[in-house]
Order: sequence, then C-alpha cells, then structure tokens
Amino acid sequence: MSSENTVQRQIWLALGKVSCLFRLNTGRAYISNLGPKGVKRLTDGSVIITAARSIAMGFSSPSGDAVVGACDLPGWTTVTVTPEMVGRRVAVFTSIEVKKSKGGKPSPEQLNWMQQVQNGGGIAGIVNSPESALLLIDEYTKKV
Repeated sequence: MSSENTVQRQIWLALGKVSCLFRLNTGRAYISNLGPKGVKRLTDGSVIITAARSIAMGFSSPSGDAVVGACDLPGWTTVTVTPEMVGRRVAVFTSIEVKKSKGGKPSPEQLNWMQQVQNGGGIAGIVNSPESALLLIDEYTKKV
C-alpha cells in the first residue's frame, strides 16, 4: 500500500499532461510584521518570531480563517467549448482530493467542498491512483 503522499505525487505528475495543478497546504502559520528582521533562527533549529501575526495557509475566507475541506491539488483543466460557444477555450476549475491507495475517507467538509465545485461547473473528485485521476478528467471532458 502506498502512502497518501506517494500517491499524490504520482497523480500530480500524471495529471500534468492534461491539467495545471498546484499543491495546496492548509492550516495556520505565523509571520513577523517586521519582515525577515523579525525572525531569528536558533542553533537548535527553533525559530523565534517577534511581532508575530497569524495567517491562513491555502485558501482563506474573508474572515481570514483557513477554508476547511479544500482539496489537495487545485488548478484548472483547459477545455475547448462547443461551436455554439464560439470555439473558445476555457479554464475549468479542477479540484483533486487524494486518498491513499487503500482506505482513506473524505471528511464531511471535503465532500461539501467537492459538491460546491461540481455545482459551480468545475471538476472535483476523490482519486487514489493516477489512472482514477485521469479517468475523472476524461469523464468530465467527454461531457463538455
């Protein structure tokens, strides 16, 4: 059984041929209002941040809180629209949630995120292999 990180990298590489995706790390971090001068590295590897303030990592809401349930690999898939739409190419938001090759269940927040993306016309799904990821994109593009 492959770890989720290993599977994620395999999927990311495979989808690079059909989509433009980025790794999204979420959570909370701290930075200094003083810029680099406000960060001191200690010899033991620790870091002291003076004049620190908290920031959301990844997608954040207007309140400044990190969005819970956001996907692992967001980005876009370029799709050529039908002749009725003047043959223009558009970037369709793509949201890939990666789970390890065996097991791994999405949280309610992740399911909600995927539903919102799909409701907005985007591509979203849970995948556990490069093959399942490519199938997700292929199924979407065949519907367009």
